[in-house]
Amino acid sequence: MVIPMCGYRERKREIRREAILEAARDLFLEKGYEATTLNDIVGRSGGSLATLYEMFEGKPGLLRALVGDRCAQISEAIDRAVSADQPPRQALLQIADYMFDKIIDPKSVALLKAAVAEPELGRMLYEAGPANGQAKVGEYLALQAKSGRLEIDDPLQA
Repeated sequence: MVIPMCGYRERKREIRREAILEAARDLFLEKGYEATTLNDIVGRSGGSLATLYEMFEGKPGLLRALVGDRCAQISEAIDRAVSADQPPRQALLQIADYMFDKIIDPKSVALLKAAVAEPELGRMLYEAGPANGQAKVGEYLALQAKSGRLEIDDPLQA
């Protein structure tokens, strides 16, 4: 009987986490990262400052979590495209369409601006985002070249 309760608590915690992140994302977009206070975020999401600090350790932790979640979404989209049994052209177009939509999304732009202003976070963003995406697509292209579906000398450069 303890297992269902643990699942309930974990789900409740995840719902709280998502509410805080959604409030932070919206407020960073509306007011900017610097102008947004933790009290603004708690006021919009409900909960308490203690919970926010416990989960994220403050505003920089919130920004790191938002960037990490966005990078994970992009990584998962690349994984879905390259794991599907479809021709390389179709897989690469699916990745490009997804990436374009994310790049021009106002929430992504606001998040990117806030992240780039933080040197440590900018590096993390690059490693988890563009560098990770390039590596995943490079691996896919290498597999396609090995199978004879594509002719590529340097998959990572391609």
